[in-house]
Amino acid sequence: MPTDTVSEILIYSRPKTPCTQETFDWLIAPATVDAEKERGTGLESLQAELQPATQDTQSSTANAVSATLILPAEAALIKTIAVPSAKQQHIRAAVPHLIEEWTAAELEDLHIAFGDRSSAGSVPVVAIDRDALQRWLALSETPFLRADRVFVDALLLPVAPQTLTLALDGERALLRWSDQQAGAIEISALDCVLVTLLNHEEINTIDVITPLAADCRHAPLLQDVLPALARSFSLNIEYRSIGRTLLDFLAEQLASLESSPPLNLRQGEFAPPNEHSINWRRWRPVAIVAGVCLALQISLNLILGLTLNHQADSTHAQSEKLYRELFPQDKRLVNLLQQTRAHLDAGSLSGHASFPALFSYLTKAIQNLSNEHPPQLRALQYDANTGDLQVEVVVDNIQTLDDLKKRLGIDGITTKVLHAANENGALVSRISLMGH
Repeated sequence: MPTDTVSEILIYSRPKTPCTQETFDWLIAPATVDAEKERGTGLESLQAELQPATQDTQSSTANAVSATLILPAEAALIKTIAVPSAKQQHIRAAVPHLIEEWTAAELEDLHIAFGDRSSAGSVPVVAIDRDALQRWLALSETPFLRADRVFVDALLLPVAPQTLTLALDGERALLRWSDQQAGAIEISALDCVLVTLLNHEEINTIDVITPLAADCRHAPLLQDVLPALARSFSLNIEYRSIGRTLLDFLAEQLASLESSPPLNLRQGEFAPPNEHSINWRRWRPVAIVAGVCLALQISLNLILGLTLNHQADSTHAQSEKLYRELFPQDKRLVNLLQQTRAHLDAGSLSGHASFPALFSYLTKAIQNLSNEHPPQLRALQYDANTGDLQVEVVVDNIQTLDDLKKRLGIDGITTKVLHAANENGALVSRISLMGH
């Protein structure tokens, strides 16, 4: 297929699958409207499809065809963060620490991409594991292909005021209820999440996007759960089909979003190479020699300051030791001076964990359990005043419940069993989760 007949190339990494070339679905959108789209699985088949356009090119990403890589929302943290400063350097410095409470991962392990700050001071943010993103890019970027854009699938869903967009995709569902509030969850746990969202968000319409072919896994949701929610919450539920596959639907969404595309993860260290950086490779030997000379000069300057640096490190170490003795509850030191001032001005500040944070820890703990019959959630209740999340959970035995409590304890979540009773051979328990 010649490149002048190609409008868009999309590569979609299927969720919950090993990161290999064969776990990518791809779609080639033709430049002409009436032409049929090409689809397939595996990057080798994509290369074979593009071979007429790339067979005469050199083995270099400079001649590669541009593509869009779409990643599953399960791998990303999607948030909107309020940042008081409009300066880019302040935003870049503040955002990592502002999202720290929402993730159990270490900040240095995350790649954080953010969009433009709004007039209200909010900044859209997507955080993803740096090593995972590197693996995705390493597989999708070949001598014939270059992923210039990387998006999260849930952020490609349509968005409208007071509307929850719900796209069904096999055993998972994609959700989006505002510009930067989106995610993915298994169909089996969707009813609990929908009830929680409807209780906390102003939603009067659910836009249900279903596959063209019938899927028996969706029948209970479409026939029982959604009609019951419509009656309980006075909702308007709309249904529409997405065509052949979810990737087809995402391709149509991208075409409609060309003037305002979603947040691109190719930022910072993952920014795609441009023509200037490729041409600069010719001058790399000269740059290496110049760099060595500069490094020698810098080394001489560093030697002159070793004594002062040693004294400064010693003073900082003593200050940090004293701080940890005074405030042992602080496990992470980000800015010693600011944290000390905060304690002196207002004492030890603590807040309750939010519902999304507690629910994220709970789902993470359930996924990490090595059990053939994982716990099932039946009801959730969150008290915003006390930060208490009460969950009714069904487990096969008391050992599974103890394992769940231990998993939550690793993340610093306090778990109490409020009630437990046998029901049809299973243990139905109501537990309370609290964290800071």
